[in-house]
Amino acid sequence: MVEVRARIARNMGNVLAHAVTVATRYTAVRRQFGEAGKPETPVLDYGIVQYRLIPLLAKAYAMLGMSHEFTAQYRNCVAAIEANNFEFLKDMHAVSCGLKRWSSDTAVYGVDTSRHLCGGHGFSQFSGLNEHFAENYQTMIVEGDNYLLAQQTSRYLIKMIDSIKKGEKVSSNDTVDALCHYVSTNKSANVSNFYSWVGKSSRQISSDKQALLSLLGFKFVSIAEKMSDDVYIKGHLFEDKLVVAQSLATSHSEFIVCLYFDRHINKLPSNSPLRPVLDLLFAVSALSFLTRNTGELYSLPESGQITSQLVTDLESEYLEKIKLLRPQAVPLVDAFGISDEQLNSSLGRYDGKVYEDYMQRALNEPLNRDGTGDEIRKRFFEKYIGPTLHGGKGGAGVSKL
Repeated sequence: MVEVRARIARNMGNVLAHAVTVATRYTAVRRQFGEAGKPETPVLDYGIVQYRLIPLLAKAYAMLGMSHEFTAQYRNCVAAIEANNFEFLKDMHAVSCGLKRWSSDTAVYGVDTSRHLCGGHGFSQFSGLNEHFAENYQTMIVEGDNYLLAQQTSRYLIKMIDSIKKGEKVSSNDTVDALCHYVSTNKSANVSNFYSWVGKSSRQISSDKQALLSLLGFKFVSIAEKMSDDVYIKGHLFEDKLVVAQSLATSHSEFIVCLYFDRHINKLPSNSPLRPVLDLLFAVSALSFLTRNTGELYSLPESGQITSQLVTDLESEYLEKIKLLRPQAVPLVDAFGISDEQLNSSLGRYDGKVYEDYMQRALNEPLNRDGTGDEIRKRFFEKYIGPTLHGGKGGAGVSKL
């Protein structure tokens, strides 16, 4: 089951990339409204479209980057198991549950959002998005319903915190290292040693990958620590914390996605021309996760010094980063390298000939062809429409009311 969940998590980046490619290309071609006397505005230039679409583009890249690092982690775990070392299995189980849940939710809802962004044509059979949505919707259920998988991840996290607080030996891994960093914080120490965002402006934070990662880590650990205290110290039932478990599993997965994406980016040379745009994609993903539910930020411990003004400013930075990605949107989806044959979409054509292809597909439908179309319509009328129109003549089929 761990292997299948790992495969689903790895594949969801491709699923989302497929849908985002269609939506980005179509909204770049489709023009609507604008100033009098000027060409109509590409739909992709509208802020609300960018707000819905560009974060999905960033998450597709984050998921693909994450999948490379996650695959390496999974292979290391398998190699250890084959050597009779099961030290990493619990963590791999928890992480694979969380990533399968997060990636399938993100991809499936992302496909649906992409379909909506294409307007009415998004629901046409020629968009290629309806089948894509139907084929992948089941990933939220197979190998564990996503709501149940959140419980698996959350239970592991709160157990690890309880063990850390009791001074028990725990195996080092990305999750446990983050837990130890914040749970074991010496409150009298200089806060900047633990909270790398303290003393920085929102602009500095939004351009600092380590600060963003630290914030994401602090958020999931704080949620986990409170839940752990409720269960193991205050004696609350785990079953009464299942709503919190959903938030915890999501926050943990968002941290892991950004952590692994950052590692993948860092494999590039520091002077690579790809670094700036990938760093921007990282920032949009991380800020999307942080501002997804600002109530979680407001409820974090005061030691983090996360003020309401900082939260508001981070939301503003998020919108600015989205605008910065707009000129790169089409090249970024082209870089996925998904062929027209794979997309099977009039709306997502590489050459931008959306309406020409749409019309040709419509003309190729049997119902619209010369000869066959007339015959099909005649049979349909005689079998269904005619009897319906004339069935009431002579009193037959007339209602008695």
